Amino acid sequence: MEEYIPDEVIAEVRRRADIVEVISEYLPLKKTGRNHRALCPFHPEKTPSFMVSSAKQVFHCFGCGIGGDIFGFVMKSENLSFPQAVKVLAKKFGVPIPQRRVSPSVKRKIDRREQLSKVNRLAMDYYHDLLFGRDGTEAREYLRKRGIGKAVIEKQRLGYAPHSWNGLVNHFLSKKVPLNLAEELGLVIPKKTGGWYDHFRGRIIFPIFDLTGNVLGFGGRALDENPPKYLNSPESALYHKGQSLYGLYVAKGFIREEGLALIVEGYLDLLTLHQFGFKHAVATLGTAMTESHIRLLKRFSNHFITIFDSDKSGTAATVRALPLFLDEEISCEVVRLPREHDPDSFLQGGHRDEFQEMLFQAIPIFDFFIDEVLSGSDLASADGKARAIDEILPMVEKIRNRIIRESYVKKLGERLVLKEEVILDAMGRPPRRGERRREELKQVIHKKMYPKTEETILEIMLRFNHLVPEIAEDGVLEDFENQQLKMVAKTFKEIYFEKGALVIPDIIAYVEDDELRNKISKWAFLDEIFEEASLEKTLKDCFRKVKMGKLKRDEEALLSRIKEVEKEDRQDLLGELLAKRQHLLTRERNLVEMYKN
Repeated sequence: MEEYIPDEVIAEVRRRADIVEVISEYLPLKKTGRNHRALCPFHPEKTPSFMVSSAKQVFHCFGCGIGGDIFGFVMKSENLSFPQAVKVLAKKFGVPIPQRRVSPSVKRKIDRREQLSKVNRLAMDYYHDLLFGRDGTEAREYLRKRGIGKAVIEKQRLGYAPHSWNGLVNHFLSKKVPLNLAEELGLVIPKKTGGWYDHFRGRIIFPIFDLTGNVLGFGGRALDENPPKYLNSPESALYHKGQSLYGLYVAKGFIREEGLALIVEGYLDLLTLHQFGFKHAVATLGTAMTESHIRLLKRFSNHFITIFDSDKSGTAATVRALPLFLDEEISCEVVRLPREHDPDSFLQGGHRDEFQEMLFQAIPIFDFFIDEVLSGSDLASADGKARAIDEILPMVEKIRNRIIRESYVKKLGERLVLKEEVILDAMGRPPRRGERRREELKQVIHKKMYPKTEETILEIMLRFNHLVPEIAEDGVLEDFENQQLKMVAKTFKEIYFEKGALVIPDIIAYVEDDELRNKISKWAFLDEIFEEASLEKTLKDCFRKVKMGKLKRDEEALLSRIKEVEKEDRQDLLGELLAKRQHLLTRERNLVEMYKN
């Protein structure tokens, strides 16, 4: 359950925090008139469309449509819940949050995680100190031969586990660490005869951090050729390999700066990329890419490049990741390394400039997937083409962007020397002319969901606060068709009559729907749209359309009821309903007359 934070604390954080100051720590803002502008951190773009208003304490991107207040920005940037974002900002701006009592079971769980985290930290410091001590000569020489410099070693806090069977055990005993906790983390292993021995021995140690610098677990690379070459911490209360990425704690800032994350497979691949200046790289931890990995990286960029090994397993790993990238709508590209190379060997072989050029020339992951399928298919036969289509089309159908999807249908037809209609038919849909695209339907639904006239009235209320009482008194807000916009209108009224003005962050705090929050933040930047001279006419026209729409909906419902009553031959009700319809028609005529001039 999320921690409850009192409203007065949230209000105080909002009062002290400045949205421009906070967002400036994430990206460079440029003053343009009354607002600030930047490249959007939430989607790739070349022309800045991300706006921040200091006066209104809101942000909005006119490219991807995301917007909100200071809490919304921190939530989106760091992938935090609302209470977590409030706590981050409260700490930054010195607002104390009252401590609330927790149940004994919850407290025990929190305390145990803290204890485990301290044990991991002690182990990391022990391994790191040994690397630079007298016993670390072999390990330091290994890293030197692999081309890893001291700066990278220090930044990643690399360490050395000696060949001793009880070095870490004795260290923990000297620090009075309960060895059952170390066992739970996989740092020590119980002996059958009693006692414990070290899990990692004779290895380079790679600490794995979370986003805040807590040590989750470790990886270890053998210094000799005795198997296993790599040894990792087991799953624990702290460490889940499908949810962790090696190097992200160091790389996250560079990823945000570059607008791009490079994804490799191994520890040494990662270290080598950082050594050669590609500090926006992360590595998977002996597992395939997962949905959690992608969502973790999405906090910092929506653009990825995978650089897996050039062997069959690397190719298979890339193809397996494709559905995840499509589901998360991530722009992902692939670098094809020369055969027998991985990122480490390629860069250490003196090919940095070539590698940089490969990044520029990276191909979309979907093209990579198509190439792999078609290269293994017998395209000279109809059966081979059919098999290739069967394998590729399920992925094509996952592409949500209509333009991209159609371009791949066309490309697939060209590669297979087939008409697009054949590909579309294989997808189980009619050719383009008769097809109703998902995006087109979505736009129709969207227009129906958010009637423009109702949006316009709310925009005017937000821009011209002094008109709120007049609009509220007219009763037009009760005639809104869209229930969500009607709820927003109610919130506008309540906040205005309570505070005497519409404070946008207060409004956003009341609205739960993300799309509506984005809309409201957008309205905050539309000051220039309404001219004072034409405002009365615009408002009058909106009133007429909203009220006429309400009467039409009432009439449709009444006509439907009249048909039901006629079928049932309920003469006692029919006369009453016909009279109501006549009354509605009279109201329609009066409405037309009222707004004629």
